[in-house]
Amino acid sequence: MPEIDLADMSAELARLRETVRRLSDREEIFDCLHRYNRGLDRLDPDCVMSAYFSDADDHHGPFRGTPAEFTSWVMEHMLQWDSSLHMLDLNNLTIEGDSADSECYVIFTQRLADHSHERSDPLRQLRSDVACWSTMQRAPLAIRIRRA
Repeated sequence: MPEIDLADMSAELARLRETVRRLSDREEIFDCLHRYNRGLDRLDPDCVMSAYFSDADDHHGPFRGTPAEFTSWVMEHMLQWDSSLHMLDLNNLTIEGDSADSECYVIFTQRLADHSHERSDPLRQLRSDVACWSTMQRAPLAIRIRRA
């Protein structure tokens, strides 16, 4: 029976842990982006707020303010539409240590029930500074979103 090299096993275990952590971090960031867009489409302010740090600063076109101010502003804006659908596409995500940067493309459409007005943005880019890692868990808790 071959001898087990504990040093090799320990190194392999460390590599596997790092891979699982990186994949888990990516998935949590994607989940956060999806929560944000789902909150917009479902008019769910709590869902939108769950994507932010409480001390985040949001810049959306003419809007600039806190997550609470943005959520109130955007919910009022979203009420004018009878339907809204945001689809996330390509996400260029870079994770370095305890910080990450996400560049996610969003395709969305909104319309009024009487079809008097439809709005489509074939390719809008959200730039997310994901700088919200817990030093204990390294897991992303929320994102700070700003429009590129």
